[in-house]
Amino acid sequence: MKSLVKNQQLLSIFLLTGVLSISTSLSLVQNTTAATQKNSASNITTKGELISDRRSNDDNSDRRSNDDNSDRRSNDDNSDRRRGGENRGTSNQLPDRVANAVLADLSKQTRLSARQLQVTQYSRQTWSDACLGLAKPGEMCSQAVVEGWRVVVSNGQQNWVYRTDRNGRLLRLEARNTANTPNMPANVANAVLRDAAQRLNLSSSQLKIVKTERRNWSDGCLGLGRPQDQCAAVVTPGWLVTVEGRQQRLVYRTSDRGRAIVFDPTASPVVDGSIKPIQIPTSQLPSTLERGTVFRAISSGGFAGRTYETTLFNNGRVVRVLIASNGNKLQPQTYQISRQQMIQFQQLLQQEEFNQFNGLSYPVNQGAADFINITLSSRTATTIYTDINQNLLPRPLKAVIKAWNQIAINPQR
Repeated sequence: MKSLVKNQQLLSIFLLTGVLSISTSLSLVQNTTAATQKNSASNITTKGELISDRRSNDDNSDRRSNDDNSDRRSNDDNSDRRRGGENRGTSNQLPDRVANAVLADLSKQTRLSARQLQVTQYSRQTWSDACLGLAKPGEMCSQAVVEGWRVVVSNGQQNWVYRTDRNGRLLRLEARNTANTPNMPANVANAVLRDAAQRLNLSSSQLKIVKTERRNWSDGCLGLGRPQDQCAAVVTPGWLVTVEGRQQRLVYRTSDRGRAIVFDPTASPVVDGSIKPIQIPTSQLPSTLERGTVFRAISSGGFAGRTYETTLFNNGRVVRVLIASNGNKLQPQTYQISRQQMIQFQQLLQQEEFNQFNGLSYPVNQGAADFINITLSSRTATTIYTDINQNLLPRPLKAVIKAWNQIAINPQR
């Protein structure tokens, strides 16, 4: 009996131990499953955060790329505004530094904002000198061909025309009266300047084209044919060109491309290298020479406004006096030339036919300043000229003036 009870107790203990073991195992499995699920959820969350960050970075990169593209488009737009959008991508494209230099200079001169200005036209040009063909009066320009640009700028109401070198370091603003005129080809301008320089005995740098006009000439001779010329009876498009230099003005007619260039003597105060003379009014003629007088020169004008009279007598005596405003003769200077020199001068007057200039005046252009009028008189003729026009006088008259200056300015005592 005792043995049976003992066996039942042992069986109960065994069953209780088994139940506890199974319960513990189930608890471990549940804990492990929960931990696994937690770790899995954590991994999913972390992965989601990484994906979100990557998408955010991609979005930022896209925005930066779009901003860069926008900046490039903005720069291109500004460049197009400066250059007028012309000739993009070609070798003839106006460099930005040239456009910027032109706009900055014009903005400074006009006090307009550079944003109000736009380059509307530009073209490559070859200028005849370092002044870009726009020398100022008295300015010396290096005679070297300069490659550059002609640039037209507008604010929508008016135009300005600039000439530049290749890099925009040299800038010249054309005169306002040429800013709205058509662009005459550079080869036509250069040909006109060469001819004018030869006629006026000046360098091209001392000349300036002040006006150009488009014209349709009546025939192949540009309306200036001579009776012996055979002129094609066809309308010829071309240019009317006005050149100025050293107070002189010359007018030319040309064909459209400069194959024909004709000097217009009627429209110019210079004919064949000489100034067109006018008749001296009787009221302006000086008194006749006194007996025993060979030649006389009266000079007046200039900024000093003084009048001098120099007289050569037939005995070789030369007298120079200052004439006061009341007509009195002051500060006389007297010297003697040789008889041979006096005879040679008288022979020159006859040889060069000084009489042919009697009553003629060779005037200066209107608006000229600081010049001296010289009145030359022999016993049979009187003529008047100005010192700044001396190189434009007829050759015989220049020969007389040269010989007289050797007597009056460099006397042999």
